[in-house]
Amino acid sequence: MRVGLLAAFVLLARAAAAPSDSELSFVVAGDMRSFTENAKADGRKFFDGACVAMKRVGPGAFLISPGDADPPAAVRAIIDRHLGPKFPWYLVVGNHEVENAAAMPWVRDWLPRRSGWGGIHAEENRRVELGG
Repeated sequence: MRVGLLAAFVLLARAAAAPSDSELSFVVAGDMRSFTENAKADGRKFFDGACVAMKRVGPGAFLISPGDADPPAAVRAIIDRHLGPKFPWYLVVGNHEVENAAAMPWVRDWLPRRSGWGGIHAEENRRVELGG
């Protein structure tokens, strides 16, 4: 796990380096599931640490989270704390959000309130079982 996080931070640092006027810089961070809090209280930072690193090297134009960003309210609170409440975050709903009874109502409520930094586009996919 540590190697994966280290690799992510190295890629983050390179990807978020100051872009020129013709470049676009953004960050992709997913699978924050259960990494929004540190139950051991041992000083380790988890997703907080990723946001601190983003702020230090430049957070890019926006953040995309391709699923498993639950609990989404806790993830958004960390983004707000480190990058500001208007920092653009585009959440792609994954299986853990769909399976969490509290996550989808929060996402549905939050989407319309994110105006001011981009258009709203949301589609809800339902799991379809294909049988033969």
